[in-house]
Amino acid sequence: MSIIRQLLGSIFLLSCLATAAHAQGAGPLNDTDAIARGRYLATAADCAACHAEQKKDGSPFGGGMPIASPMGVIFASNITPDKEHGIGNWTFQQFSDAVRKGRSPSKGYLYPAMPYTSYANMSDADVHAVYAYLMQSVAPSANQPKQTHLPFPFIRQAMFGWDFLFLHADANAASMASAAPGSVERGRYVGEALEHCSACHTPRNTLYAEDTSKLLSGAQVGNWYAPNITPDKTGIGNWSDAELVQFLSEGHNAHAVAGGDMGLAVSRSLSKLKPDDMQALVKYLRSVPAIATPGAAQAATAADGAVKGPQVNIASVEPQHKKDLATLTDSGSVDGARLFEASCASCHGASGGGSSDGQHPDLATNSSVLMHAPDNLIMTIVEGVHRNINGQETAMPGFASEFNDAQIAAIATYVRGSIGGNSASAITAADVSRARAGDVQDSWLIRSAGLLTIVALIVALIVLIAIVLFIRRSFARTRSSSH
Repeated sequence: MSIIRQLLGSIFLLSCLATAAHAQGAGPLNDTDAIARGRYLATAADCAACHAEQKKDGSPFGGGMPIASPMGVIFASNITPDKEHGIGNWTFQQFSDAVRKGRSPSKGYLYPAMPYTSYANMSDADVHAVYAYLMQSVAPSANQPKQTHLPFPFIRQAMFGWDFLFLHADANAASMASAAPGSVERGRYVGEALEHCSACHTPRNTLYAEDTSKLLSGAQVGNWYAPNITPDKTGIGNWSDAELVQFLSEGHNAHAVAGGDMGLAVSRSLSKLKPDDMQALVKYLRSVPAIATPGAAQAATAADGAVKGPQVNIASVEPQHKKDLATLTDSGSVDGARLFEASCASCHGASGGGSSDGQHPDLATNSSVLMHAPDNLIMTIVEGVHRNINGQETAMPGFASEFNDAQIAAIATYVRGSIGGNSASAITAADVSRARAGDVQDSWLIRSAGLLTIVALIVALIVLIAIVLFIRRSFARTRSSSH
């Protein structure tokens, strides 16, 4: 009995020491340094991108944003410290499990619209810092987001199998988090764990998991196409480090302009990175395997040889933005050149050379114009570009209500062909309609999941009945032979 008591006592002591060590590693919630770091990390992880309330002056973490997926709409959670509708009653371990394992104490398994497969690589200290920031510095919000209800068979319990297949934390995650400032390894941590770049820029497989063999090579995300950001010539291979830093921190450079969700990511998150983390991220993007975008080689070559057109002095034409857009457009025309001259040339120049300050891009070398997929060019015309980065506002008006699909197609075709020299086929009204509707990444397996599940259950039932009948007959034969 004394040996058993000693063994039990040792186990109890070890458990106490482990608990104390975990608590010591986590640190107190009122640690001002940890809270400040948590604010930075939550910004770097762009938590507000999905969790912001969809109303004026709403909490940046009150939740409710609808996120489109092939399975249906997923609503983001309230992650403020509200005790009824948020995470106010969550322990650190529960918060950590939700962030890194996709398991919520209130909902159970989370769907991968929450990029926990990326956050799985966050360090204990960083997760705790975010927890301390949310609990201590964020005001509680009583907003109650809509509940997510996906059709059968996409029940939360089914995520157990998905997580088993695709949720794998990097064994070197802790060392990446503490890597030297400005290093490739630190950049990998910033890019893969915090900024979760792969969640948008990596294609998905038939089960909607990231296809890591095509890491950062570009993917369709709703209305926009998240382009190739590997060091290939069809990605960012032609960009200098300074140009890459400029794009990530200002939302534009000589090659591209950040619109849609990427524009928001630059505004809210990327532009807030510390200089050494920005440099580290650039080094990491340079280090990933270069992957060519199919059909984009010609566009990359066109960008190399493009001749920059005459630029305009934006200060002399900017006041026109304050006019009614109807005075700048010809709503009856479907002539792309005429529509461009009336609506776009005042800022981009008659030859598309852009503005001298770089805020309005040279269309002859712009990635959205040269890209094989027309979605980003279409959506830029439809929605415009709206960024506010450190007080510097960039506003290109959208023409969604001024032009119909055929007119937008005509402008896009003119810009892509006559200005950009892109020989891809003409953009049609159907292309514009599809882009406006949003093209969520899809697969035949997801589309057929309900039917396949029913068939699988029927087959399983038949097999089960066959096994039962076989056992009964075998038992009957055994009994008859014994008599």
